[in-house]
Amino acid sequence: MEKGGDCVIDKSYVKKQQIGLLPQKWDSQKRNIVIFNSSDDELAAIGADYDSYSLFKSQYVGICSILEHFIGERNFCFYLRMHPNLSQLDNPFVNDLLELADKFDNIIVIAPAEKISSYSLMNAADKVISFGSTMGVEANYWGKPSILLSASEYYNLGVCYLPSSIEELCEMIKADLQPLAKEGALKYAFYLLDREVRCHRANFVDISFIKRNMLFKTIYTFSYDKLLYSSF
Repeated sequence: MEKGGDCVIDKSYVKKQQIGLLPQKWDSQKRNIVIFNSSDDELAAIGADYDSYSLFKSQYVGICSILEHFIGERNFCFYLRMHPNLSQLDNPFVNDLLELADKFDNIIVIAPAEKISSYSLMNAADKVISFGSTMGVEANYWGKPSILLSASEYYNLGVCYLPSSIEELCEMIKADLQPLAKEGALKYAFYLLDREVRCHRANFVDISFIKRNMLFKTIYTFSYDKLLYSSF
């Protein structure tokens, strides 16, 4: 995804958002921390090895823990930008997040379908917190201090701060963090954009592909992705 919201490797989740639009209560005099959550169902089947990198049992527990630690600190305000992919869902995970603003007075929850711009939030934030969303690595690329609380493909690329406890996390939120070097973000972008880099090595699963040129575009079809025994 580009900063303007153009689609690069996936559909655009921000095309219905209004660039430049921030919440009405945005106060630039406060220390504004923007949290970007991820879809829980995307992570559910990955397994315990992946979960072991998470600082909290769940995203909801993590967000509540942060808010509880900052109760009474009026110079901090947290914004939860719920992932637009959750806009059509009605389940406990989504509803619990939507109700956070009823339980805490130091957070503003931005519902998945709201037009408030994710990139404008990132630009205006003092720092960004994510749970594996690509916004975590994008924030690094655009020069924002980024804190990662869960596993991700870019976890070990040196693009995000990785707290090992809630106490260390709160210290990071309070500290004057500097953006980390962006070389890792460039590596990650190259990995996502170049399918030949992503797919030419595989030890356990056949993910070989065929490159086809159709209608002046390069299209990749994969050995495991077939219809009626054909990958075409």
